[in-house]
Amino acid sequence: MLKLSLPRVTRLFVPVLALALVAVGVGWIGPVSSASAAAPSSGRFTPVNTTRIFSGTVGTKPVVVPITGHGGISSAATAVVVNVEISTPTSTGYLRVTAAGSDPRVATQEFTKGQTISNLATVKLSGGKIQAKLSAGSAKVFMDVSGYYSTSSSASTYSPVTNFRLFGKKVGTTPVRVPIAGVGAVPSSATAVAVNTEVSTPTAAGYVRVTPYGQNPTVAAQVFTKGRTISNLVISKLSGGAVQVKLSAGSATVFMDVAGYYSPRRPAPSSSRSTRRVPTRVPCRPARGRSAWPEPPAYPAPPPASSSTRRWRPPPRPATSESRREEQTRRSRLRSSPLARPSPTW
Repeated sequence: MLKLSLPRVTRLFVPVLALALVAVGVGWIGPVSSASAAAPSSGRFTPVNTTRIFSGTVGTKPVVVPITGHGGISSAATAVVVNVEISTPTSTGYLRVTAAGSDPRVATQEFTKGQTISNLATVKLSGGKIQAKLSAGSAKVFMDVSGYYSTSSSASTYSPVTNFRLFGKKVGTTPVRVPIAGVGAVPSSATAVAVNTEVSTPTAAGYVRVTPYGQNPTVAAQVFTKGRTISNLVISKLSGGAVQVKLSAGSATVFMDVAGYYSPRRPAPSSSRSTRRVPTRVPCRPARGRSAWPEPPAYPAPPPASSSTRRWRPPPRPATSESRREEQTRRSRLRSSPLARPSPTW
């Protein structure tokens, strides 16, 4: 019968134990996930050149308006940003703009008989469509889209800012360029801006247009009457980092106050740091062809590595079972460090 001495059994068992613990240790030591919250997977905004997509008479029965595939709105859109204008209504009431097939008791804009007014709305799409209806009477309704929301990773996310006045000058029928990107809290990477636009004491009845710079479509951000000051929120795509503003008639002092901006999503910062969640010490040998690692300071410094000094051991201690177990525990340690980066010295 083959008999194995205790030291020989120990020498055979330790490498096996080391491999087993290293395999388990791999599950304990891993990269730390980033603490930064990533941008949501839905609700990312894509601005488009402001475009009129609907013009027609609306009454008390819902009128369905196809949105996707029109005015640059993608078929993947889940919601749309649309400025809705009610012109010369026959009765006092309110307008509802909702997802197609949905008719909750909500009001997108209230109006009085004969009053022309508009309002910006963000509306969920159902089957790529929305619907509009009045609570009473009928009116001419216009819809101008300025962007849409979707799950596209290349789209932009919204960042609110402390409201600040960006612009305040007299405007007429000639477009005035208004730089926005890189101004105040708006970064140069901004793709669109949310800005409250006020028209003060206009000299004639008309409407104001706020569109990407260089674009002059027949759209209305807000309709006004002579001498009446009125305002409306506008979300506009930036072109060359700017928008432009003009009136359809007369002149007025126009004020623009920024509420927020849209910009491309920033990737969440990554971390390559490792953490030891469960402290583990495993007896093991240094890699073949490399000298042993330094021992704790309590031991004398090891001699220089050479072909004849592959393994270095500390001076012998009293041969007791307790000291033998201590020596096996303290002789070597497991190190985990990033690839191609030197291990720390303990």
